[in-house]
Amino acid sequence: MGNDIEFDQSEARKILPALDNLGGDTQQGRSYIDGYMSLTFAEEGIINRLSGGHEAVRTAVDDRLGELRTYFATTLSENFDATFRLYETNEAAEEATLRTLEEFYRADARMVADLRRSDSELWGSEPATGRRGQPFAPPEQPDGHYTPVSVGGDGIEGVQQPPGVLDYFSFTFYVRYVVEFVTGHDPLELIGRPIAGDWDQFVLISKALRNLADGLRAVVTNLVAHVDQLEAVWDGNAYMACNLAVHNAAKEIQDGMVQPLEDAADLYEEAAAAAHQTYQDLAPAISAVIDIATGIGLVKALLSGASKASARLLGEKVDWIAARTSEFQAAVQAANSGLESVSREFTELKAADSVPPVLAEYQSR
Repeated sequence: MGNDIEFDQSEARKILPALDNLGGDTQQGRSYIDGYMSLTFAEEGIINRLSGGHEAVRTAVDDRLGELRTYFATTLSENFDATFRLYETNEAAEEATLRTLEEFYRADARMVADLRRSDSELWGSEPATGRRGQPFAPPEQPDGHYTPVSVGGDGIEGVQQPPGVLDYFSFTFYVRYVVEFVTGHDPLELIGRPIAGDWDQFVLISKALRNLADGLRAVVTNLVAHVDQLEAVWDGNAYMACNLAVHNAAKEIQDGMVQPLEDAADLYEEAAAAAHQTYQDLAPAISAVIDIATGIGLVKALLSGASKASARLLGEKVDWIAARTSEFQAAVQAANSGLESVSREFTELKAADSVPPVLAEYQSR
């Protein structure tokens, strides 16, 4: 190249393996989340009516991650590779075209300068730089976020209420106490979970989606850093046009992938919490129904000053259970609609904004 355009071919090409690594990080996240999203819904349990919305989210996440991997490892990498080849020329006419592009992209350079003076999350006052021997060293490690998740410590279980005085006259209370003491499991879950559903799997999905969002946020940070690091070996307005396109892609990934992942995680968490709360609400009523149905509830009824017959008490409890169950059904239906809506927020990258334009502009001249 002529001396008026600064471009270090060998150093610039070191960004290509870095872009491939971003594709690998994205694919690793794709495999990670698939392990949690690929679940089989049981036929029973109201929360499992989220299957339609869940499938829409699962498909959208998998599709967008696949496209994002292709963007890093193929679309962006091949574009930079072909663009770099333009600067290998020693032909006067081709050098003239490149100098013309420098003038053509003067406005892009001014825009990048203005954005670097802003407080935008993706733009800093100073571009990222590499290290000696590692010009495109990543500042973040996305795979560190793809960690196994568990139900423990999610806070959904809440604080267990201490037994009331009348519980000591309940046959069901003692059965629950003994079984839970021996096995570590509440036997009423055998009844409550088929009604409310297995909320644990939705807790896991929520946590995994948040981890994936954090991992992709780290990928975006590395993407922005790499294109900034390129400035050390490619100086000029054409480079600034490429920088602007990559930053646009980073913004699109934030808005069209990271944010929807967090929104979906919120919905899964809320659904799981609603299912668990429904179980917590139903457990005492189910216990009372068992006591009344076995006749032992009459003792509690007398001690509490109640004068209604056990059949009347049984009917009231059953009616309350039905009403509470219907309330939860409505909440799940709303959550399912929410998931379907979020699934449409996952958007593809717009090629016109996210692909560096220098190659296409050069070829059009």
